[in-house]
Amino acid sequence: MTDTKYFFQALDNFSRVMAIRPGDRVLMLADPLLDPRVIDAVIGIAKSRGAEVRIYMEPSTQVTAVPEEVHAMLKKATFVVSTWFCSILDPLCINLRRSGQRWVKITYFRNLDLLHTPQARFPVDVIGEIIRGTASRYPTEGNFDLRFTDPRGSDFRISFTQEMRANQLATNRWRGQMTAEEDGCYVHYLPT
Repeated sequence: MTDTKYFFQALDNFSRVMAIRPGDRVLMLADPLLDPRVIDAVIGIAKSRGAEVRIYMEPSTQVTAVPEEVHAMLKKATFVVSTWFCSILDPLCINLRRSGQRWVKITYFRNLDLLHTPQARFPVDVIGEIIRGTASRYPTEGNFDLRFTDPRGSDFRISFTQEMRANQLATNRWRGQMTAEEDGCYVHYLPT
């Protein structure tokens, strides 16, 4: 027996999450510490599906807003893969997702060798079901505290309002959608 079967399970998950379509205009928002093989892997998936790819690199992942010089490229993209922190918060990114642009955030997929780990081959459908099950345990009405305790005395609480709950559970992740198939999605690749 070899580990080849495990690697192909991981590759299948990677390919499914990176739901690049024929004709997509893919933009990678990268940083210099990203393993260049990760960029090549995304390019390979995109090219195999008849999509074009552009890459833009900033000095760090800690980009607080999309730089002005990237706006035109970003607006033309139909599919974005990003390491940048501003991806979730920048108003331009939010508006582009609302208009159907699909996003994959690769916060933790920084080295291609991660495809050889158990978390890379863990079925994305199962992850989606676990998350959906967790979401269903949240109270459906009123305010509530999400509480974490342990036998050592930890007692951490997050106070949720109905609005906070609705906002959180409306996202792709909490609906269990782990692949970038859905227009307007924002998904994370590589389970942690």
